[in-house]
Amino acid sequence: MQRNGYTLGYARSIRQPAGLVSGLLAFGILLSAQGVYSALPAYADPIFPPPAGTVQTPPEAANGLGSLQSIVPTRVRDTRDGIGGASGALGPGQGSVVAVAGVAGIPSTGVAGVAANVTVTEPTRPGYLTVYPSGVSRPLASNLNFDAGQTVPNLVVVKVGADGNIVVFNGSNGTVEFIVDVTGWYKAWIANTAPTVDDLL
Repeated sequence: MQRNGYTLGYARSIRQPAGLVSGLLAFGILLSAQGVYSALPAYADPIFPPPAGTVQTPPEAANGLGSLQSIVPTRVRDTRDGIGGASGALGPGQGSVVAVAGVAGIPSTGVAGVAANVTVTEPTRPGYLTVYPSGVSRPLASNLNFDAGQTVPNLVVVKVGADGNIVVFNGSNGTVEFIVDVTGWYKAWIANTAPTVDDLL
């Protein structure tokens, strides 16, 4: 192909992808060297057209696996007044289990992780908080750092343990109060279950 005084060459495929159709259920997406996207529809065949009834309108992308399912921000733990557990400051080097699956509109199963605003308040010594899945070893990384007397919030995205809980660890030599406000959750694969149309889109 010649354009503006020079030759532009590209490989030509013998496969003929179907034209891009809005709302078409596609199991394959082709990207040409020119940056053109083409969709291969479900049951596509280069000779025979797809049978009637196989074209479906996809759901919203937010329903896909691993996508964030937003919820109204909900407080699931506050050590100051006992929301989601006993009241009282978290001691030095201690962890507190926080239930997230099955609360605040989050399903009890099929949850890979949650997005939450975690806040530390009234710390008596400088330190950090680490938020991680229950049932696993605590990672060395911190999610938020603080000085004595500070109130510090931070957005945390954390995997949920097999029991549906997360752990908040106090990495300081003093006591802290903390708050967990959940803002959304992430869908997980269900073991031994074939993906549905909703899962594939």
